[in-house]
This record gives sequence, C-alpha cells and structure tokens, in this order.
Amino acid sequence: MQVEDYVVLYHDYDLLVIPLVFIFFYFLGKTLSRTIKDREMRSYFIYGMLVKMLAAIAYGFIIQFYFKGGDTNRYYVALLDLKNAVNDDPMNLFHIYGHIQLTNESPIATYLANDKLGDNLIYMVKTSNFMVPRFGLIFSYIFGNSYTALSMCYSFFAFWGCWKCFTVFAKLFPTVKRGLAISFLFYPTVVYWGSSIMKDSICLGALGLFIYSFYSLFFQKRRIGLHIALMILWGSIMFLTKPYLLLSVVPGLALWFFLHTNKSIKDRGVRMISFGILLAIIASSVLLLIQFMLSLDFLELDKYKAENIAQYATQSQQGYLEAGGSSFSIGTMDGSMGSFLSMFPKAVNATLFRPYLWEAKNPVILISALESFIVLCLFLFGLIKLGFRKFFSGIFSSPVLTFMFIYSFILSGLVAITTNNFGSLVRYKIPAMPFFVGMLIILISQIPDIKKFPFLANKIFSKKVVVKKWV
Repeated sequence: MQVEDYVVLYHDYDLLVIPLVFIFFYFLGKTLSRTIKDREMRSYFIYGMLVKMLAAIAYGFIIQFYFKGGDTNRYYVALLDLKNAVNDDPMNLFHIYGHIQLTNESPIATYLANDKLGDNLIYMVKTSNFMVPRFGLIFSYIFGNSYTALSMCYSFFAFWGCWKCFTVFAKLFPTVKRGLAISFLFYPTVVYWGSSIMKDSICLGALGLFIYSFYSLFFQKRRIGLHIALMILWGSIMFLTKPYLLLSVVPGLALWFFLHTNKSIKDRGVRMISFGILLAIIASSVLLLIQFMLSLDFLELDKYKAENIAQYATQSQQGYLEAGGSSFSIGTMDGSMGSFLSMFPKAVNATLFRPYLWEAKNPVILISALESFIVLCLFLFGLIKLGFRKFFSGIFSSPVLTFMFIYSFILSGLVAITTNNFGSLVRYKIPAMPFFVGMLIILISQIPDIKKFPFLANKIFSKKVVVKKWV
C-alpha cells in the first residue's frame, strides 16, 4: 500500500503533539515507578518505558519515509473511520463493541468502505484486523488524531504487559533480573515491532498481563475474583486478535501449574497417583478449550485444525516463495501430517535462530539476523558449558523453565511453518523471544564457572554471581 495524502502519518500539529504526549508518558512512568520499592527494578521500569515511547516515534518515521506505507496505515485510517462514525452517531459504539464480528450490513461498514483507501472494509470484516482500530478508539478521544500519540498508547500497553510479566520472572529468579530485563524490556525487535498501531502491540501487552494474572491467581492466590476477570479480559483480547497465541500459551501454562502442583506433594505414593489424575484433568481441559476455539467460525481457525494445518502450511509456504522478497525455505511439504511434523523442528530453528547473517537482504533483516546470531551463540554456549543432559534436565526439572520452553517451542514452530518470509517472521516471533532468551539466561546463570566470563556475567546478574540449584 502506497502512502496517500490521507494516510500520511505526520502532520504539522505533530510538532506540538508528540513532545507533549511524550512528556505525559514520562511523568506517568515517574508516578507509577514510585510504587516500586526496589531501586534496580524502578530504573528498569523508567528506562524501559522511555525506550518504548521512542520506539513508537521511530516506527512511524521508518514506515512513512523508508517503507512508504504498511499495515499500520490501514489500521490508523480504520481507527479514524470508527471515530467519525461515533461522532456522527454515538449509538455506533454499540455496533463497534457490541458485536464480535463486523459485517457488511453494519451501520459503520459504510465509513470503512468509503474512506481514502476505499477497500478497508474488505480487511476489517476479519475479526482479528478489526480488533486493532477498535482497541485504540478510546485513546483518540484523549490524545486526538495524531498517529504517533495513538502509537504511544498502543506501545505503553505493550510495555505494561511486558513489565508485569517481567516482574513475575524477576521474583522467581532475583539474581538474574538484569538479564531478564534485557529479554523482556529491551530486546530490540520486541521493543520496535511491539510499538505501533498493530496486532503485535496489543497481543504483546495482553500476553504479559494474562501470564501475570495467571501467576497471581494460581500461585499467589491473591485477589482471586479480580484476576479471574482479568484473565478472561486479556485472554479474550488474544482470542480475538491472534487466537493462535492463546493456543500456544495455554498448554504451557497448564503444564507449569501441573508440574508445580505435583512437585509440591511430598509423599511419593500420593505424588504418583496425583500425577495421572492431574495430568488427565488438565490435558482434557486444554483440549476442550482448543476444540472450542477451533469450532468458532468467526476466528477463521480452520487452518489450525489437525486435518487442515499441514495443507495450509504447504499452501502458505508456496505463496510466500512465489511472492519473492525475503522468503526462505525449511524444506518441501506434501500437505500430509507426516511432512508437517518432520518440518516442525526446522520451523522452530527458523524462528529462534534465523535469519542467519548471510540471509539478510536489507537493514531491517540485518538487525534481526544479528539478534538471531547472538541468541544462537547463547544457546550453544549454554549447551556446551552445561552439557546436553544437564541443559535439558535443567529445563524439565523446573516447572517455570518447562513452561518457557514449551510455549516458545510451540509458537516458534507454528509461526515459521506457516510464514516462510523473514519480513513477516520478525514480527510474528516477538511473543516467543523474551521467554526463550529469558530461559537461556536462567540456564546460563547455573554454569559453575560463569565468573570466568565477566562480560556475560555482568549482563546477566543483578548483583554478585550466585550459583543456585535449579529452581
């Protein structure tokens, strides 16, 4: 999509609006940080939020002046269309938020069909696309129509989710808070691609808040009613925006809770009996949830059904290869479940460790390639220093690390096996990377002679190096 006059993201009034909104979020961050007693955590919050706001500004400039337009322009125009609809008739709020799916018969459809783009309605009748503009509509009545001001709102939501999720793991692994802060708050592509009017920002925030509420509910057992309601809210946002993200995280969280509960039972006999019972209950519940989600037509999840996913992955790969650009291949699929399963590990590798440095064809992909190279080095370093057996026994002896591994493994495989284009993969993989990198950091912290690598140790540990048993 080429930028047209109506879609230009920056206007004269932005010279005043952008500094004012930036100052607003700065003072909001300073105010919120006063509730954080730990000085180190407080600094992570302030600097993390400032970096996120700067990323929102940078994203808009790059989209407008380098890429000359993108999906964010379409969502921005749709958001303004919804605002026009509400300004003309406040009852249109019911049609925006009172229905899950937008239809051609909706009173607001005409606003989307007759805007500057002309074909926006075709895209917004897809529930996941329509979630993006209606998520930010309320912000437009507070911060106006400035693209960057609205992007900062989406960016702050993404940051808040990442922050709350970070606090969970920082509490569980306090000696490696610095390393976890890098993976959850300062990971470059996660910061950048989760800082705009896009699905990625919404889902990143909802995912982090969902995990925070899950931990508060099932492990801390505090404010039970509130966190049940919040889990439903954040889960619904993911459910309607990127349902495969919910499909990926729920099994991992269920396994975390199951392993933690079973591990806390001291009597070996009771633990053995409860293992089978709890596993059956949790597995059945997860499968019922997944089947329910797959049965909902408006989510358009037919492609993820067992009988369809292999064929969809094959068609998707072929489509990306024909389109050219930054496409890559993980092998040839014949549409069968066997070929799908055989390609899944290659897809995981593509998400976590590719693009390789020699596969970068433009500056954006080069940045991702550098990140992937660093992640690969961390992975190999941990694997070599700990040894294969201790590396993976460390993962599966800890319920928390098991969750981080299983979730990032499932999501990594799903996104790469259906999206073999590095330009798209860079965005789609960001919900997985903080967890995978965070897991590597925790594992590396267990290396007995980690003090011999001061550069790495100083980036991981918050205080002096302390080697503990697996958590």
